[in-house]
Amino acid sequence: KHREYENTGIEEGDMIVEINNKAITCTADLIKNVNKCEGKAVTVKYIREGEEKTQVYYRLKLQRMNTN
Repeated sequence: KHREYENTGIEEGDMIVEINNKAITCTADLIKNVNKCEGKAVTVKYIREGEEKTQVYYRLKLQRMNTN
């Protein structure tokens, strides 16, 4: 099954901490802030294995995944 973050460089276990300089504290914040960008550039700051990384993505749109 396709996951929305595939092909973005973000890996399972990465912790997304900011979207366009706005703090992310939960999944709802992540979805809301990415979708506000309406296909424009999205700057994502995340932490992987203790190292902070920043990446710019284009045309991102996220939906809450069904975990049932």
